[in-house]
Amino acid sequence: MSEEAAHRKEWIELSFRIDPVAREALSAFLFDLGCTGIVTEDFEDQSLRAYFTFDSDPEDITSRTDLFLGELTRVFHRMETPVWAWHRIADEDWSLAWRRFFHPTRITPNLLILPAWETDAAGEPGHIIRIDPGLAFGTGQHPTTQMCLRALERVSSHGSWSMLDLGTGSGLLAIYGAVLGAERILALDVDADALAWAARNLELNQVQEKIILSGSPVEACAEAFSVVAANLILGEIMRLLPHFPRILARDGLLILSGLLDSQLDEVARALTDHGLTVRDTLLQDEWGCLLCRAEAVL
Repeated sequence: MSEEAAHRKEWIELSFRIDPVAREALSAFLFDLGCTGIVTEDFEDQSLRAYFTFDSDPEDITSRTDLFLGELTRVFHRMETPVWAWHRIADEDWSLAWRRFFHPTRITPNLLILPAWETDAAGEPGHIIRIDPGLAFGTGQHPTTQMCLRALERVSSHGSWSMLDLGTGSGLLAIYGAVLGAERILALDVDADALAWAARNLELNQVQEKIILSGSPVEACAEAFSVVAANLILGEIMRLLPHFPRILARDGLLILSGLLDSQLDEVARALTDHGLTVRDTLLQDEWGCLLCRAEAVL
């Protein structure tokens, strides 16, 4: 890498042309591999792009991906062989890539997500949240995020409540919590870039006084919250699972997403082992979201 490149962040972009039937399996694999974001046009479009941080090992990523695609073609034996490639892109190209795929999205009758650069929202009903995701995950486009947002609406009329957003990314879930009336919100993320973009989005929506952003790990969290939201990948959810009973307040709600529907039973069994019970399940496009409460307070 040149000296100039070393002083600016570059990203690794993997681009695929793959049958939509295998897209969700590939997406789950890429997130488990450490991907920070995936963009697609729509279900019928066969293109998919995944982004990894500049310090990722491209040889490891490409070799693992090549092996996985080989397995994938054996499972989905009727699909055409996927075509894919990788290259490095600069930060500014990453931001422009998100803009191409991020459009206004109506999540519920009560919520519209707008890109920060969209100005016309006259006459739109309900709440409007403006998001500039930058380098962070969380535009409201992905089913896992949409299910978390819908789940938050379930608790918005239950008196005073607090919220912990684990892996806040762009800050979208925390922002909607503030809009819905949460009195205290702590939003955690270990990625400094994500926290910087989340701070920008808090200001865009004028909720910066209601939300505390922090890079502290959940292990350092000493209080309990009415709502704990974790839109993560399976590995991270399983790692954090022992902490959920401690950080979930009496009769609180735990929202877990970032899971394929095929992974839900495994997580539900693990939750039971830690005194948590799944009370409802949301499903969307082969993704799932678990809504849980502590057994001891039911």
